[in-house]
Amino acid sequence: MPDRISQQEINDTLWRACDTFRGTLDPAQYKDYLLVMLFLKYVSDVWTDKQEELQERYKGDNVRVERALGRERFVVPPESHFKYLYDRRDAPNIGELINISLEQIEDANRAKLENVFRNIDFNSEPYLGETKDRNRRLKNLLQDFANPVLDLRPSRIGTLDVIGNAYEYLIGHFASDAGKKGGEFYTPAEVATLLAKLLEPKKGETMVVSAAAGATGSIVGQIGKIRGCRVVGIAGTDDKCNWLSKDLGFDAAINYKHRDWKGKLAAAVPDGIDIDFENVGGEIMQTVLGLMNLHGRVVVCGLISGYNKQDPGMMSLGTVILKRLRVEGFLLLDYVSRFMEAATQLGQWKMFGKIKDRETIVEGLEKTPDAINMLFTGANTGKLIVKI
Repeated sequence: MPDRISQQEINDTLWRACDTFRGTLDPAQYKDYLLVMLFLKYVSDVWTDKQEELQERYKGDNVRVERALGRERFVVPPESHFKYLYDRRDAPNIGELINISLEQIEDANRAKLENVFRNIDFNSEPYLGETKDRNRRLKNLLQDFANPVLDLRPSRIGTLDVIGNAYEYLIGHFASDAGKKGGEFYTPAEVATLLAKLLEPKKGETMVVSAAAGATGSIVGQIGKIRGCRVVGIAGTDDKCNWLSKDLGFDAAINYKHRDWKGKLAAAVPDGIDIDFENVGGEIMQTVLGLMNLHGRVVVCGLISGYNKQDPGMMSLGTVILKRLRVEGFLLLDYVSRFMEAATQLGQWKMFGKIKDRETIVEGLEKTPDAINMLFTGANTGKLIVKI
């Protein structure tokens, strides 16, 4: 076996594993199960490699080995290891065992992986069939990923972006299988990765995001944190503000419906604002612009506060001139050619728990008008979805 694994060898394994789901799942869902299994195999191989290294360093002293493993930035519990599951591939409850292993790996790495696997069910009868068929499919899946070629230890993968490249490969192939264009697998929120380039965030800068608890704003703010910015979100309820600050890691969150919100915003940005990601417009935008630093950058993604008004309350160009601000509009269609780039990066961040999201689901096609109104009233948190 060669010293290094190639991306083609990883892709070939994924392709063979797809046969497990053909005729059972919509091809658009293949990536969910395959990426989770690839992630499990990857972290298990890295963990085993580290164990062997420590065994050699401490000359088989298991107490010292376990103590050192406990200090690793990522922990793989024994019952979450790929080999544990592979050795039990004939178990009558193998789907349940995989689910339990994912729960345990989330619990052991809560800061990084909380809720990452919450929508993946390896014991699902509607998706994977009745017990006998489901067990057969999962056994085949485990056998595919147990292929000796798929050894993902650090010494074998080198600089390969295992998860990101796999995500790109699966999207590229199964968008067409599902009868969809590639772009239909992505949402405007995912393209927010591209805005990180547009805004050119630098470590230590202050970014303010309006409508920060929406699908796009919540992702943009988290990207700002990843890039080392101080991030302040503006939202319309205390619950949303708590979600932003406590769950998503925003440095501050301001409820604009509080009477003293402008003062609180000013206090939250003592060094001024370098970047404004604007979704709202009107009074909120005017207030933010008044706190901008010289040569600040403004990306205007939306002006939802003025869509239903005769006078939408546009920004004062005087402030733009005085502060020498750079203002640029953003439309999704300008970045179609870079959807893959955005999806790949976001998929990797999501897999490693660096980005979290939330959905507000409205049941029934007949409720679509109500759902649209929720966008204007701010009744949703995160992505708003109408479930048919």
